[in-house]
Amino acid sequence: MLLDYIARHIAIREAVPLIKDSSLLFLNCHVLSLQAGFIFEDVSKLEVPITQLVLEITEQTRIKNVAVLKRELDTLRKQGLKIALDDFGAGFSNFGLVEAFQPDYIKLDRSIISSLDHSDQSRRVMEGMVAFAEKVKTILIAEGIEREEQRNILVELGVTYGQGFFLGYPFILTKKRHHQRKRDS
Repeated sequence: MLLDYIARHIAIREAVPLIKDSSLLFLNCHVLSLQAGFIFEDVSKLEVPITQLVLEITEQTRIKNVAVLKRELDTLRKQGLKIALDDFGAGFSNFGLVEAFQPDYIKLDRSIISSLDHSDQSRRVMEGMVAFAEKVKTILIAEGIEREEQRNILVELGVTYGQGFFLGYPFILTKKRHHQRKRDS
């Protein structure tokens, strides 16, 4: 969990120069770090306003006490933090967590997206997810968009946020900052 904590702080420090006033910084956070209290004690010390942070709850292991974690998250939400459930549709993520945490964003696992352009069943599942998101007033983000056809179907269904190799490849922030500085000079 200490490694999760250190990685999160390095990512924030590297991202600060790139964040615009209206940008959001999405931070993955392992559920065990949340349960250990690592995120809650230091959020006020960050160089990014809490209103620009989205905490992605990545749940590879079951949450031991949802009620306690919900109270902690509610405290941070009152300060402006936003919540995302990451990899929804895989692992231990479930609709009970949507009810408990009322996330601002649900990041759909790539397994839901992968067959979207060649499976009627996947399309029906996605249509259901879009309707569900509208009902619970959350924003869907599709992960793993790797083909134009997938993107087109998602846009047609009303999913306007996404990530994946079709949209862009990951980059190292220090290289990005270097290129930005060269371009700005």
